Amino acid sequence: MSFQPVTTATESGANHRRLGVEGLGSGNLFQTGFSKIDLNLPKTNNMKNYKNQLLVLVSMVSTVAALGQASQPLTITYFEQPTEVKSSLQGTTTTDFSSWAQNGAGAYKDLTWSGVGTIDEVYLQKANLYGGATGTGYYPVQSAAPGGVGGQNAIDETVVTLNKPSSYFGLWWSAGDPYNTLSFYSGNTLVATFNTKTILDSLPGAYFGNPTAAFKGQDAGEPFAFLNVYGKQGVTWDKIVFDNPGSSGFESDNWTVRQQAWGTLPGEKGSAPGKQVATVSGNKISLVAAPEPSHVVGVVTAAVLVVAIARKKNSLATETTIAA
Repeated sequence: MSFQPVTTATESGANHRRLGVEGLGSGNLFQTGFSKIDLNLPKTNNMKNYKNQLLVLVSMVSTVAALGQASQPLTITYFEQPTEVKSSLQGTTTTDFSSWAQNGAGAYKDLTWSGVGTIDEVYLQKANLYGGATGTGYYPVQSAAPGGVGGQNAIDETVVTLNKPSSYFGLWWSAGDPYNTLSFYSGNTLVATFNTKTILDSLPGAYFGNPTAAFKGQDAGEPFAFLNVYGKQGVTWDKIVFDNPGSSGFESDNWTVRQQAWGTLPGEKGSAPGKQVATVSGNKISLVAAPEPSHVVGVVTAAVLVVAIARKKNSLATETTIAA
């Protein structure tokens, strides 16, 4: 990105100084996902006015930055160690599914998750190289029939309905592939949706391959990690949907729920546990590992250059044009 001052002519023939922002386009609006902010500066030779305009511009930039943060209601993190398969948060409720698999591997419907909510239907698979957080017991898997896990009894979608809105969900996501999709809803309104592909490029190589003692290193081509999903700025959900439309499997374990947001319980300070990998709003995903250039920094820099140009050419009217 670079900034280039350009002299242009108006309809009246007077020359005006315009600050072109290469890489951001042209025009007189700074556009965000929420609003358009007109950054045209009034034509004046008074340096005091220029300084006031700069203060107003920086204030608007701060507002834009705040709005940008509000547009990302969910933060996704993964634990620092590949061998971690459980949530470290206090005040959570977890299920490992083994208590429900009374009849062995198979499809189970209308399950009651005590104190949490209900699970409409899920296929439970015996622990193997693809899943099972302890290397034993059973784990849930979503897969499309008839060629998926479970054959004719395979279940490609599982809906968890919570008794109360929650701000945290954790799970050990094993053998992840691009068909595994996790969605969060508040009522019928989509809060966020993403799939394993969201984090594949951000996970270090140590997270590939089964970390459990029973199947250590097997399925080395797929990622295994405990993921934390945090609601930001009061965002909650009351329905979680697991979906896998293909014949591959969406394997997971240790589903963990908490109503309270991070930072609201005693002793919780600073950043939420885990290494942040992405933020999600609706179907918009922003990877933390590969951040885009900051438009906010560009706007502040442009504002400073406006003042510099004004000081050097205070006999000229100055127009600033910035577009996202």
